[in-house]
Amino acid sequence: MSCTLEELYPYLNQSKELTFILFQLLSNTCWHLAHQLKRSTFYNRHEKVASFLLDETAHSNIDKAISENCLPYSHEELSVCLGLNRVTVTKVLNDFKQKGWIQLQYKRILIINRKALTTFLHTLAQEF
Repeated sequence: MSCTLEELYPYLNQSKELTFILFQLLSNTCWHLAHQLKRSTFYNRHEKVASFLLDETAHSNIDKAISENCLPYSHEELSVCLGLNRVTVTKVLNDFKQKGWIQLQYKRILIINRKALTTFLHTLAQEF
C-alpha cells in the first residue's frame, strides 16, 4: 500500500496522533537502517551474529515463528541475512554453543543465555 504526501497531508493536519505515529514509524525505520549499516560495516563476524540473534528475538513474531529465545533460521539463511559465508556463520554459532549461550537444532537457534550474548556485544562495543 502506498500513498503520496499530497494524499496524506489532509489527514496529518486533522490528527496530531496520526502525525506522531507516522513520525515514530519513520524514526524507527531510520534507526533500524542505521543499525543495519553499522552492523554490516563495523562489526566483526562474532558481533554480527550476536547482534542479529538479539535483534531478531527482541520481540516475538508469531507469523515468523520467532520467540524471545528461538530463531527458526538455518545457518544458510542466517548467512544470507548477514552477508557472511555459511561456514563462517556455522563456526561462530559453534563458538557460542561451546560457551553455553545457544543451542543448535535443525533450522533453529535457541538462545540459552541472552544476558551473556548482550554482555559480549556491549563489552566489544565499549572497546570500539
